[in-house]
Order: sequence, then structure tokens, then C-alpha cells
Amino acid sequence: MIFQIAEDCPATESPAEKSPAHHVFSETLRELYWSKNHLMRTLLKLENTALNGQLKRTIRDYFEVNRSHAYSIEHLFELLDENPEGRHCNQTDTSCGNALALLSSRTEGKDKMIRSSLIEFYAQELTSLDYLFTLALSMSRLDLARIISEIQRKTRTSFEFSFPTATATTVVAA
Repeated sequence: MIFQIAEDCPATESPAEKSPAHHVFSETLRELYWSKNHLMRTLLKLENTALNGQLKRTIRDYFEVNRSHAYSIEHLFELLDENPEGRHCNQTDTSCGNALALLSSRTEGKDKMIRSSLIEFYAQELTSLDYLFTLALSMSRLDLARIISEIQRKTRTSFEFSFPTATATTVVAA
């Protein structure tokens, strides 16, 4: 769920007072950052493998959206006064591995399987962003919540543009 956050809301948690929620937020952000970078490498390989021109463009667009989000995540690390370092995420690693297994596939349905993988990637990202948004609010870090809300909006818009026949419930169920 995306909320409108007031532009003038200050950060209320200082770097010195790092709560358990801050630690969970930071670790989740590290996983998301690693996932973004790992996913971008996977997307480049999937783009080269896709047969359909429209699917190739969709993958390229999703790559660009992810690159933009990686910069936004780096900004979140700056606001936390932390270094942008990724932390291995098993779920993304497995999803990317499954998608890359399609590279050796020579079946007719390869593009359909790639499309399904992209929907899964979107679903994982939206789940992580929803969780980070909730954590940011619980820490009273409206500055972080505002940025995450913008990433959520761009992700949902990108999904709706790329997969107009899919619904939001498709993403949640994926």
C-alpha cells in the first residue's frame, strides 16, 4: 500500500540510537540492494535470450527501473549513515538461478517462462518494499518511508506498463 508522505517530515531517529527495528531495516535493505544488483546481471542475460522483441524491451525497461532503484537504495544508506553494502539473499539467488536455467532451454515456451520469472521478481521486490516501508514508519523515519513509497510507486507503474493483462493480485500471488 502506498501512502502520501508529507515533504517536510524530519528524520527522528539519530544514528546513535539504533533500535532493533533499525537493525532489521538495515539488514533487509542490504538484501534488497544485493538483490537489485544480482537481478540486473540476470536481466541482461535474459534480455539476450528472449526471442520476442517486446519482451526484450520489457526486460531492458525493468533493468533501467532497477538501476534507478539501486541509486535510491544507496540514498537510503546515506540517510542511515551506513555504507551501501549488499547481503546475500537466498530467495533472489534461487529465483535468478531458476530464470538463468531457462537460458539453456530451447523450448517454444521460453519467453513465457521468462515472463513468469519477471512477474516473480516484481512480486519479491514489492514484498520487500512493503516490509521496508512498514519498518520505516515504525522507526518514525518518514524520510525513509517517503523514498520507499516512491520506489513502490515506480515499481508498480513499471509492472502495470510491462504486464497490462496481469493484476496486482497476480504479483502478490506469484
